[in-house]
Amino acid sequence: MPRWLKRGMDASAIKAADAKVRETVEGILAQVDERKDAAIRELSERSTRSAETTPSRISLVNSA
Repeated sequence: MPRWLKRGMDASAIKAADAKVRETVEGILAQVDERKDAAIRELSERSTRSAETTPSRISLVNSA
């Protein structure tokens, strides 16, 4: 008999997650609409910093 290690989210959790994604995307689009290139530059810098500080990246830097 199979044993489930992980179950999917229920409908209310999916709806809440979808709402959070929508809110995030709408916020980003509003920033870009209002501040144009400055907002894109800021978002790009934030995502680059985030990518540079991942645990795998840190271990690569520390082992070099």
